[in-house]
Amino acid sequence: MSDGIFLIQGKDNLVEMTARPYDSEDFLQALLARFPEIIPGGQIDETDPRRWLLVSREMPVPAEDGGGGQWSLDHLFLDQDGVPTLVEVKRGGNPEARRLVVAQMLDYAANGVLYWSRETIQNALAKRLGNNGQSVDEEIASFLDGEEDVDGFWSQVMTNLQAGKIRLIFLADQIPRELRRIVEFLNEQMDPAEVLAIEVKQYVGEGGAATLVSRLVGQTAFKKQHKTSGPGRPWDEDRFFAALTERCEPEIAGIGKKLYDWSLSNMDSVGWGRGKHDGSFKAIARAENKNVTIFVVFTSGIIDFYFGGLASCSPFDRDAVRADLLAKLKGVPGLDLPDDAVDRYPKVSLSQLKSPGALDDLFGVLSWVREQLSSSDTSQNASHADEIS
Repeated sequence: MSDGIFLIQGKDNLVEMTARPYDSEDFLQALLARFPEIIPGGQIDETDPRRWLLVSREMPVPAEDGGGGQWSLDHLFLDQDGVPTLVEVKRGGNPEARRLVVAQMLDYAANGVLYWSRETIQNALAKRLGNNGQSVDEEIASFLDGEEDVDGFWSQVMTNLQAGKIRLIFLADQIPRELRRIVEFLNEQMDPAEVLAIEVKQYVGEGGAATLVSRLVGQTAFKKQHKTSGPGRPWDEDRFFAALTERCEPEIAGIGKKLYDWSLSNMDSVGWGRGKHDGSFKAIARAENKNVTIFVVFTSGIIDFYFGGLASCSPFDRDAVRADLLAKLKGVPGLDLPDDAVDRYPKVSLSQLKSPGALDDLFGVLSWVREQLSSSDTSQNASHADEIS
């Protein structure tokens, strides 16, 4: 029986295309890695079609903080709003395309959300790029078409992970009815996560001509109506602190307000995030003719210290200076940072700053950071002036 898929060759030749299973799951996985647009972004979001950046194929998923890959996810993508998108590929004839793949995916999602760090994702992307001459930042900037700063994009990725705003996609040449029911159920129940199935059928005609047809499965009318996509408007002071006060106890909200007020008085600028669900502001210093984020505070009551960003600027591009900064921060009462924080973007709860004197000590450390950046800038400018003269 014809599937009604035809290919026109020339003016008079109509070639009937017949559905054919893929030779292997590996073939379909490789096809997706080469052509991410196989995932139909316009069907997922008609008003703002999703675009995909492949982070890694066979993305390691740890089972503990700092651990190695306990599992391996088929593909990890990011969309243009920094939403991590986990994809598992199965052939429809594979019995694992039903319950087992669902259990696997939930394992990957639960542990990835908890243990993937910004550095983990960046390093995976860097490994995929390899020696093609494109840096991670250049790849992100190209993907975003200049619409958003790279640092802001990575902040949004981590905000989405922390909030559990992820997308789980089961992709196969045929989605079994049982899997579709499971996907629809999960998609109704999980929020803000989104669970979808994508059916990508292969049609082959005479002479080996082939075409692919992608179809979205499992996005219920209720979820589509309540789904929010696209970057939100920038947060502002009133909106941010209303959300922080709603989500955190008054003492924690007060700590966030003191961090904000200090940033207004002591940093070069304060930037606002564009998260749909989680707001953020970042304290920014100007150094080496670029904006350098020192820390970010989220409406979830988290502060994120940007060691990794500081590493691009003198004198913090030296391991010893970042180690000195870590030692100073560990001296703040109640503040607990991991020993490997010097190369990361460690997040801690604002509640760790409730100890008497903790905020004053932290402000002292942050002022030292600002002074180091300013001193380095002054030295470099003087050196440049000497060279000109």
